Amino acid sequence: LYTGLFLAGRVGARVASEVGVKTYLRQADALCTFGTTAEARWLSPLLVAALLAFPVLALLLEATGLLGGYLGYVGVLGQNSAGFTHTVLDDVRAGPLVWGLLRSMVTGAGVVVLAYQAGRGARRGSDAVGKATTRAVVAGLLAAIAVELVFSALGGVLG
Repeated sequence: LYTGLFLAGRVGARVASEVGVKTYLRQADALCTFGTTAEARWLSPLLVAALLAFPVLALLLEATGLLGGYLGYVGVLGQNSAGFTHTVLDDVRAGPLVWGLLRSMVTGAGVVVLAYQAGRGARRGSDAVGKATTRAVVAGLLAAIAVELVFSALGGVLG
């Protein structure tokens, strides 16, 4: 959830503003003259990048949490590091890790697609691009929360 929320603002704003400016400047129309679509040239690479980057960042966030737990357990509480390692290795399961990576991929795809659609709607100038950017950020945040809700509900049913 945190990865999705962090990236929804940053990625959503960037994608919507970039696509909005390109749409306003009618670059999508220029692509059509070359026999290709804006989705093929603009959305596809963004989608692939999101499907790769969101899970990597989710793993980094998990690793940071483990490091913080280790530092707290050993440094603050003064416990044995072998005890922490043994406890963590006993509790780590592949299923929740894969489920979390899938969740982050769905969140990334949702954020990028919603931001792309918001940006494509900006046709009337810089104020429209700004409004599209705001819509993309809000939609991305709501999408991240919705994905979390759905995956939590499915995890309760399937788990």
